[in-house]
Amino acid sequence: MQVYFTSVGEWLSESFVFSQVLKELNGDNNTLDIVQVQQRRLNAFLSSLREELIIIVETNYTDPVYSDSYKNLYVNKLKSYPKHCVRLSFFEPFCVSKDEFLQQPTSEVQERYLGFLVIRPLYNCVGRNAIDVRAKKEPWGGVLICKATIKSTCVGHKLWVRAFPHASQDAEHMSCAENSIWALLEYFGNKYAIYDPILPSEILSTLKDYKHDRLVPTSGLNYNQISILLKKRGFETKIYSYKDPDFQEIFSCYIESGLPLVTCIQGSKFGHAVVCIGRTDNLEIQNGDFEQVKIKDNIRNLCYWNRNVDTFVVNDDNFPSYKIINFQAPASEYEQGKDARITSFIVPLHEEIYLPAELAISTTNVWIDLFGIDNCCIRTFLTTSRSYRRYIVNNNSFSLENKQILLQVDMPKFVWISEYFGIESVQEGLAEGVFIMDATSNTRSGSLDNALIMAIHHGDITMADRNVGYYVTDKHSNFPQEFERFIGNLK
Repeated sequence: MQVYFTSVGEWLSESFVFSQVLKELNGDNNTLDIVQVQQRRLNAFLSSLREELIIIVETNYTDPVYSDSYKNLYVNKLKSYPKHCVRLSFFEPFCVSKDEFLQQPTSEVQERYLGFLVIRPLYNCVGRNAIDVRAKKEPWGGVLICKATIKSTCVGHKLWVRAFPHASQDAEHMSCAENSIWALLEYFGNKYAIYDPILPSEILSTLKDYKHDRLVPTSGLNYNQISILLKKRGFETKIYSYKDPDFQEIFSCYIESGLPLVTCIQGSKFGHAVVCIGRTDNLEIQNGDFEQVKIKDNIRNLCYWNRNVDTFVVNDDNFPSYKIINFQAPASEYEQGKDARITSFIVPLHEEIYLPAELAISTTNVWIDLFGIDNCCIRTFLTTSRSYRRYIVNNNSFSLENKQILLQVDMPKFVWISEYFGIESVQEGLAEGVFIMDATSNTRSGSLDNALIMAIHHGDITMADRNVGYYVTDKHSNFPQEFERFIGNLK
């Protein structure tokens, strides 16, 4: 293994390190053709990063994902493919030479670490990578995404980065659909102990009974096959079509819940799959965003937060990580994708979540009407009771008495939250009230059932009393009229 020291800017200028690394990567296949293609694709990725970042290059790197494809595909070909990769590790500037870097303690290295990129000895050379958003050029600081702690190493240092996994497709073993599955399961496998990452060969072997043509070279997957594979890996999936009412609102609601979505995009001459992992952080609610909504027999002046989110962050395997798209034109950067639209998306739900987003929204509307709430903006999302309790403990708006009341309320593992804001308080991040709903409920639209666990409204608290069989409001609880809204699903 060779270790090189460079920077993003120096790499893009085709420095000695750049040429030497590609020569070592490709071995006997070091032709002008493959080098030019790799150069173009690497430059496209690295151009999205800050030029001052340090790169530590390690050659002869054994990558588990590429090794799996190598053993199951490339080793069988007549053409000889190298079995090792190159790994680039990215750091904030803090040293000026390789020797100085090698003398740094791990704590100092970790503090500056911003992720890694694996370069494969293929035309589609951008392999497994995990990049901290801080490594990106502006305006990347204005995005909120799902993040997992992904472990790595660099020249003996054990490191980790908070990021969402990404890779380009190799077009033989992995198409956009398989790549989306891999990225999603890599995220969940690193974030939660109950899930496991997946390798390319495992994706294909799991699907062999559900595909009627050959597995390799891949011809891609449809949304039903994607859903089946996710179910085989422990998820209870739900598929939504653009024909579903409030399609965009439901899509945004799940993103606000911190759930990455396998997103299918189709046009007259275009088909693609990406993973939607977050949204931009530039939403401003205006008076013009309010609408007259009829709930039962009453007209309310309401604004739905999730209907007004229209720019999202996706990992698209044909672009660098964290691409920003518009919901109405998700493939505008593709020549044949100008008329494409999001036609469906697949939600990877935990098996204990029974109440879907659309029913959580409908149940919220019922309570909005019962409480007579008007002229407000409503934000609905899913979270864990553990995260919500952590929010309560750290919320400076609540008194000790408020916290004692809230922390003693029985909640299931997952809860739906609907916060509502006045037009003045929404930009200040202050909620005027909240509904907490049981995600294990399966109430039908418009039915109160047992979905509502608790509501805070005008300083009063309403809770379900199981002993008497109905809801009881405590008007002496002295909750604040406004309090800090929940922030925690997207980082």
